[in-house]
Amino acid sequence: MTSLKWGLIGASVIDAMRASCGTVLGVWSGAEARAQEFAADHSLPVGTTQVGELLAAGIGAVYISSTNDKHFDQTLRALKAGKHVLCEKPLALDADQAEAMVEFADEQNLVLAANHHLPGSPLHAAVRGLVSDGAIGEVLSARVSHAAQLPERLRGWRLGTQTPGSGVILDITCHDASVLNPLLGEPVEVTALAVQQARWNQGGQDDAVMTVIKYAGPDGRPVLAQTHDSFTVGYAKTSLEVHGT
Repeated sequence: MTSLKWGLIGASVIDAMRASCGTVLGVWSGAEARAQEFAADHSLPVGTTQVGELLAAGIGAVYISSTNDKHFDQTLRALKAGKHVLCEKPLALDADQAEAMVEFADEQNLVLAANHHLPGSPLHAAVRGLVSDGAIGEVLSARVSHAAQLPERLRGWRLGTQTPGSGVILDITCHDASVLNPLLGEPVEVTALAVQQARWNQGGQDDAVMTVIKYAGPDGRPVLAQTHDSFTVGYAKTSLEVHGT
């Protein structure tokens, strides 16, 4: 990390990059004024609306935090330019695109990573440790509550008002998977129901979803998991429960 030079595709997380001993050399934004302002505020040599200019700025890796519909094309451009990529979730709008991104990164011998933060949490690491150590016996089920009320300032692209590929499933449910999959093994069957329920949701994308997932289980015995993800619930607690014998 001490020698890694970053370019930001999307004006965000620069403090986290610098705290991790990375050097940020430039930023791309879809709006020229935003790119120039962000570059000036953070003393970056490059602020641009041209992805090619950023990729040519002497960087070794890019962090992509643009809207979901741009991830596929921008990731492929970065990989073709020989850059490692840390991409915000979801990697793409469908599984075929995501698989193509992973395969191309492998062909280029480059790192492509999805920015799922929850598996790195000390709390989630402790849960994984307890499960793997057998502290709760045989695992039977799990439940995730990831329901909150979306702040008014975020009720634009996250609900598809201006861009495709939004909604609660691509924004939140994929985080649940990043937590449950390492705990419970391979997901083998999923049932889900999603709705659009907020009166202020004019984007046309689902804003609440519940799932039931059948997992192969850590020891080969089936485990059931439930998830509730929502942008509309203002009075729920976020939680992860794992139940065992």
